[in-house]
Amino acid sequence: MKWTSYLKDESGRIVIFIIFGAIFAAVLLAFRVDLAILICFLVMFLLSGSTLLLSGFFRKRAFYKQLEETLSSLDKKYLLSEMIDRPNFAEGEILYETLRAASKSMNDQLSEYKNHIVDFRDYIELWVHEVKTPLSGLSLASGNDKQLKPYIEEIGNYVEQALFYSKIGIVDKDYIIKKASLRHIVNETIRNHKDVIIKNKVTIELEALDIQVYSDSKWLKFVVGQVVLNAIKYRAKSPKICISAKQEAGVTRLSIWDNGIGIKSSEVKRVFEKGFTGSNGRKGRSSTGMGLYISKKLCEDLGHKIVAESEEGKYTQIDILFYDNEFFEPLKD
Repeated sequence: MKWTSYLKDESGRIVIFIIFGAIFAAVLLAFRVDLAILICFLVMFLLSGSTLLLSGFFRKRAFYKQLEETLSSLDKKYLLSEMIDRPNFAEGEILYETLRAASKSMNDQLSEYKNHIVDFRDYIELWVHEVKTPLSGLSLASGNDKQLKPYIEEIGNYVEQALFYSKIGIVDKDYIIKKASLRHIVNETIRNHKDVIIKNKVTIELEALDIQVYSDSKWLKFVVGQVVLNAIKYRAKSPKICISAKQEAGVTRLSIWDNGIGIKSSEVKRVFEKGFTGSNGRKGRSSTGMGLYISKKLCEDLGHKIVAESEEGKYTQIDILFYDNEFFEPLKD
């Protein structure tokens, strides 16, 4: 609060104060009060008024300064009323109580919303686990039907996407960090998607994967699987996918390269956006644009990083970066 703003706000009271002082001085003059006494009265009158004005200013300034500083430092602004002291002036108390009432209402709404989200996530997880049973039965019933198998796998992939999407932001619910072999992760992923790989005659090349990282194996297999399926979906003639790993200073890099149709340079930075399919993704290819988005969110929750580079018509490469972290020291043998 600035002094000029305060004076402007109090200008009405100041004018009334001056008018009453002038009236009182005129009355004293009418009664022929000694000039020295009149001057003394006016000085005391002005001093008392100035003191009241200044004390009010400093009280309000202290409160509003605390209010502004606390608000700017908070990530969750709705907690403001819990972090400030109750002011000792009437206007401030009204504002304080208003903020508390608004904060309580907001917290009640957030609690209701969170409960609804938790219920919805629980339902999605239950639904996914229930639908996996008939999907497994359908896969067995299809036998060696090479035409049907890839479609069943595609349905299974969308079911998996729904499950992992429901877990974004709450990885502690199903989260086990331990040493994981990249070769084992990649081999399992390829085995899980072998039907669609064979159907599309994709050549798989593996290189230097005998490296261990700290991650959640189940979640990492899902991420690698989404990248592989994307590479197959946007394949070119004679499709090939090369998966390799290398250790650099403080980071292990798992690279998944394909010789597919690539991504426009203007769109590369957007491939991890929710629902983004790009111009190539809209050319007769069924895509939700959710696979890489979910993968990025899961990598963030796991402490990894996922990045993309591409050249349209030539290649796309997705790198998953595993950083060395002192947090994992107790897990080492």
